[in-house]
Amino acid sequence: MPDAHTIQCSTGKLGIGIDIRGDGGYVVAPPSTVNGKAYKVLNATAPAMPPSWLVEKIRAKAEPQVQKSVTTVTLATESQSQPDEAKLRDALKFIAADNYDDWLKVGMALHGWNATAGLCL
Repeated sequence: MPDAHTIQCSTGKLGIGIDIRGDGGYVVAPPSTVNGKAYKVLNATAPAMPPSWLVEKIRAKAEPQVQKSVTTVTLATESQSQPDEAKLRDALKFIAADNYDDWLKVGMALHGWNATAGLCL
């Protein structure tokens, strides 16, 4: 690194799919193996020093996160009446479009409730 300041590990700070591995992080490299297959070096050159603008961006404090409100939707059980599809459709509007984990959970719940109707919502 350009100086003695530490770089923290993070995920997504620079963008979706970009992970930063700094102090305390690890990178899988030779002689590690996965499923019996060994990692191998393809280019034995030394890693390049990062440009200063990139180091500054990595070290920048993250913007404070705004706490999002959480809406809980309970689908009907067999002993309850069927859920109101209009209310379910309206509740889906409150899930952030880029929140993959929440959409995955909701999608699985809707599929478990009614595979056909849940998919149509």
